[in-house]
Amino acid sequence: MKEKHDKTHFEAPQGYFEEFEDRLMLRLMEESLPDSPGFAVPAAYMDNLDNSLLEKATASEGRMISLFSDRRIYYTVATAACLVLIFTLFRSVNGGTEITLADVPVNSVESFITQGESGIDTYDVLAFMNEEEINALTLESELISEESLEDYIIENLNETSLLIE
Repeated sequence: MKEKHDKTHFEAPQGYFEEFEDRLMLRLMEESLPDSPGFAVPAAYMDNLDNSLLEKATASEGRMISLFSDRRIYYTVATAACLVLIFTLFRSVNGGTEITLADVPVNSVESFITQGESGIDTYDVLAFMNEEEINALTLESELISEESLEDYIIENLNETSLLIE
C-alpha cells in the first residue's frame, strides 16, 4: 500500500513540454484569423473590368492644364532677358576688362586695413611677410612738414606749461 501512495498518477507524454510552446502559438494564431475572407468579388466583375477601365480612361473630366502654357513661356523669356541685361550692364561698367589687384589703389587698401573694416591689423599682414619685404617697406619721411609743425607749436603751446615741466 505504501508503494501506491509514493507514486503519482499524473504523467506527461514524452516530449510534451518541448513542443508545448509551438502548439500553443499555433492554436492562438488559428483562433485570431477569420474563418472566411473579408472581401468578395461581385459576379462577372472580371468580365466587365476592361470595358469599364477603357470608358473611364477615355472620358474627359475636368480642365486639362497645358505643360507649355503661354504664360510660362513669357516668364521664362523675361527671366532670360533680365539675366542677359544684368550681365551686359556689369560687363560694360568694367569696360569689358577684368579688375586685378594692381588696379586697386594702394591708399584704398591701406585705409581699408587701418580703419578696421577688414578685421585684420598690421600684425596680421606682417605675419605673411618675410624680413626682406618688411625692410623694403618705405614710409613717407615727412608725414607732416616742418613748417606746419612749427605753426602748430607756436599757436597751441603754452610757454608757462613748458616752464613748469
